[in-house]
Amino acid sequence: MIKNYKSKEGVSVIEVTVSSLDASNTDTFKDAVKPLMQEGNRIALDMKMLDFMDSSGLGSLVWMLRESEKNQGAIRLACVTRPVQTLLEMVRMHRIFQIHPSVSDAVNAYSPA
Repeated sequence: MIKNYKSKEGVSVIEVTVSSLDASNTDTFKDAVKPLMQEGNRIALDMKMLDFMDSSGLGSLVWMLRESEKNQGAIRLACVTRPVQTLLEMVRMHRIFQIHPSVSDAVNAYSPA
């Protein structure tokens, strides 16, 4: 469901390895990412394989955002596919999440300017 690795900049990069994030797998997804939602953890979520997301999947992303903010961390979305980007725009969540075209851009966004 996910692959995780830490980049050299200290950002946890989480690669979503499923094509669909929906009601059938959001609990599994949340269980997989929960240990990574540690205090102060900075996350880049690589979504290049994700072609479909329903309201449950969107709810999982909102949960990740709230958990990371509650723990003084942050989350950036990377490599968002067109169908998922369209959904995020329809529900105006592109204004809430920081979305980057690549993982390296998402990681670099954590660096001070």
